Amino acid sequence: MSSYCAKYHTAQDSILLLRRTFAAAILLLATFSAQAYAHSEKESSQSFEQTTLGREHELWKSFLGPQFNVPMFEPWLADDFLGIDHSGKVISKEQTIALLKHCTFFSYQISQPRVRSLSPTPYAFIYQITIEDSCNGGRRASGGGLVADIWKQHDNKWLLQVHTETNLPGNK
Repeated sequence: MSSYCAKYHTAQDSILLLRRTFAAAILLLATFSAQAYAHSEKESSQSFEQTTLGREHELWKSFLGPQFNVPMFEPWLADDFLGIDHSGKVISKEQTIALLKHCTFFSYQISQPRVRSLSPTPYAFIYQITIEDSCNGGRRASGGGLVADIWKQHDNKWLLQVHTETNLPGNK
């Protein structure tokens, strides 16, 4: 009995030790994988925010100059784009372009940018904008607001789906 039990316990102990070692290895691997994923997510999030900021700058560049640049602006908008201005009026892509054709933008500045993922493809880009413009031949004015843009990938290209504006306190 003693030699059988010794062999049996030794085999049982070996199996138990093997299971514990395997479980520890899995836990260690999972921990390192989670840390690596979190690090890459943080890096990709920062890089994604910078890419998004660059995309917004490209969009806003179409506004600058003596005349609004429709051919530069229009490709950034989804066909079913909706704009919501500071008064709450909802306008289509065509209405947005028609309104902007009558404006001259002298400068813009984006500050406090933030990106939030809404699901795998759409995301929100929220920022503060300060602009100097003149519309419909009016006087040059400056103001600012908070902007929330929803970008979504369409056929491997990021397009602006929704643009909303809210006045900052003191701006009209």
